[in-house]
This record gives sequence, structure tokens and C-alpha cells, in this order.
Amino acid sequence: MIDINGKMKEYILDLFKYNDWANQNVLICLQKNKVDNEKILTLFYHIIAAQNEWLKRITHHPNGKIELWKSENLYTLIDMTNESSHRWIEFIQEYPYSNFEEVIAYINTKGTSFESKLSDILIHVTNHGTHHRGQILTHLRNLDIAPPILDYIYFCRK
Repeated sequence: MIDINGKMKEYILDLFKYNDWANQNVLICLQKNKVDNEKILTLFYHIIAAQNEWLKRITHHPNGKIELWKSENLYTLIDMTNESSHRWIEFIQEYPYSNFEEVIAYINTKGTSFESKLSDILIHVTNHGTHHRGQILTHLRNLDIAPPILDYIYFCRK
């Protein structure tokens, strides 16, 4: 018999490892090219701030309001990314298999209450990062900077 919940956990953990890999590759590109573009830094900050906000919602830890849109310097973003990735991966590894279909009640940034399945939230978080990294890559191209290849299949080949 296949442990569907175990496979789901393995899949979601893999998505968050990919998410971290992709974020790290963007950060390396930004460092290497000494990028100090406010739009790019704001988009990257938003990815990490949203990850942190979703983890706060899931774990029901009201650590104060997280500002979702602001510009930060690259070194702050590196630290934020490392901490966020570590916390997410640890959360997924420690979360019981049987609870991925658990419904999570939360309030969004506009004060509206919602309920969503944990598995839907987890997949949303990684897709959200992919969406905004794509925007960052477009900005890099517009600055004549070759963006890193972030396709999931490249991650899988490593």
C-alpha cells in the first residue's frame, strides 16, 4: 500500500527545497551583478515577506504585522531568505503526515477571514515565489543581465 500522505509530504518538501534553490540562484545573480534596482529588490522582498506571512498564518503565531511591499538591501534579503527557507523546511519536516488536508483558518492582510486546506496553501506559497521570480528575471533582462535558469527540471537534475 502506498502512503499517499507520505508521498504528499515528500512532494511538498521537494517544492520548498526547489523554492529555496531558485531564491538562492536569484540572490547569487543579484550579488554577482551588483544589482541595486529598487523594483527587483522590492519584488524579492515581497516573495520572502509573503512566505513569512503564510507561515505565521499556518502556525497561528501573531508576530506583528508584516509589511509585504518594501525595498530592502541585498544583504538583508539574503539573511531573510536563509531564515525563511530554514523555517519552512523545518515546519514541513516536523508536520504530521495526516494533517496536510487540515483546513487552516486565517485572516488576510485586508482583514478578511478565509479557510483553506494546508496543502493548497503550501502549493500557493511556492507558486507565488515562482510568479514573482519570473518578474524579477524580466527586470534583469531589461537591465541586460543574463538571468539564472530557474526551471524546476534543472533543480531535479542536480
